[in-house]
Amino acid sequence: MSRYFFHIEEGRVFQDADGTELPDHQAAAAEAVRVVSDLLKGNVDGVLASSSLRVSVTDKAGLMLFVVNVSCIRAPGFKR
Repeated sequence: MSRYFFHIEEGRVFQDADGTELPDHQAAAAEAVRVVSDLLKGNVDGVLASSSLRVSVTDKAGLMLFVVNVSCIRAPGFKR
């Protein structure tokens, strides 16, 4: 088992100081997608207001392993 850290950026950066023990990189990637899914379900207005949501996954040394990124791109003239 390795410890993975899931840092969230949604207008502000939320650093994961504790991390999560998971068996491998594949499990960490699946967890990152679940985190993004949960954040989207629970905070649609926040994601739309910041225009993006990013979860970056690092190892205990701080090496970035992968990123799940959601962007909201509005057409010119679109008003919310």
